[in-house]
Amino acid sequence: MRGTNRTPPSGQGRPVVAVLGTGTMGEAMARNIAAAGVGLRAWNRNRATAEPLADVGAAVCDTPAEACQGADIVLTALANEKVVADVMDQARDGLGGHTVWVQTCTVSPDGSRRLAEQATRLNVAYVEAPLLGTKEPAVAGTLTILAASPRQEAREEVRPVLEAVGKRTVWLDEVGQPSSLKLAYNAWVLTTVEGIAESLTLAGTLGVDPPPGHRGH
Repeated sequence: MRGTNRTPPSGQGRPVVAVLGTGTMGEAMARNIAAAGVGLRAWNRNRATAEPLADVGAAVCDTPAEACQGADIVLTALANEKVVADVMDQARDGLGGHTVWVQTCTVSPDGSRRLAEQATRLNVAYVEAPLLGTKEPAVAGTLTILAASPRQEAREEVRPVLEAVGKRTVWLDEVGQPSSLKLAYNAWVLTTVEGIAESLTLAGTLGVDPPPGHRGH
């Protein structure tokens, strides 16, 4: 499958999605996208990491621009803001005027706003979409997605993809807000884990055995 024919942005026919970055999260999301009957193209800096996606019908590509050629939606699942920005610049020649870019990497709120500005320069719609969840919910397709876009129409355009990778999408008003909420969530999780660890240590010091479900952590 090469996915060379563009699907109109009206949503008629089967959309084509390019996944840029097929690490743990990217591969899991790509497999769920393919399982939903969405056309799939894939790229990873180390091509061997993306090759297994050929088994689910993905066109595995050599460059970001090749992967984006013919794609209605581009989903980035990369390491950080700099990598995302560099890869999207490399993808420039493959992007079309109706392309929607779904950016799932965790970045700072200011970083997300910078990426939104880059999307404007690339003439693509931008959807900020950081994820709540790790490998297990990514594989199961039960991630929670925090999303925002300057373009209201993009919500409907990306709906099939977000529904394929997550069980819930929380739409916020402005770009930057999803990243703020994601960072707050990460801080809460870290504080909770540290609090539990300290409580168990204190219990042990006092000679109190923790409940069975909390041993071995």
